[in-house]
Amino acid sequence: MEPCRAIRGIVLSPRAPSEIRRWVGEVLELTDIDRDLVIEVATLASELVADATDHGSDEASIRLTVDDATVCVEVFDAPRRSMIPLSGRDEGVRTLRHLVLRNIADGWKSGELGDGHFASCQVTRRAAPN
Repeated sequence: MEPCRAIRGIVLSPRAPSEIRRWVGEVLELTDIDRDLVIEVATLASELVADATDHGSDEASIRLTVDDATVCVEVFDAPRRSMIPLSGRDEGVRTLRHLVLRNIADGWKSGELGDGHFASCQVTRRAAPN
């Protein structure tokens, strides 16, 4: 399979996570990925975008890459106006978000990059059910 890559920029707002879930579904619909995996990747993407929104970034770039072995979603947002979530939501959101990432992604990383933040999640493709 030739790798599939899609990139999208998005203005961050409370609607951004649902917009990204829909976009991920539309992109992955064009591949041979199992529906359950599409839902997992869309969930990961929306959590990464929600995190960027919570920290006061104005915009983000999202890259989705699919190859024979993995599906990867990457989010870069800048500038981050705060290391502490500005959304006013309680700290338990961060713990819940990390739990979601750990339970779905086979690998993920997150860290500062310049005046912004880069996060990525990777999921290993599974054989389609018979």
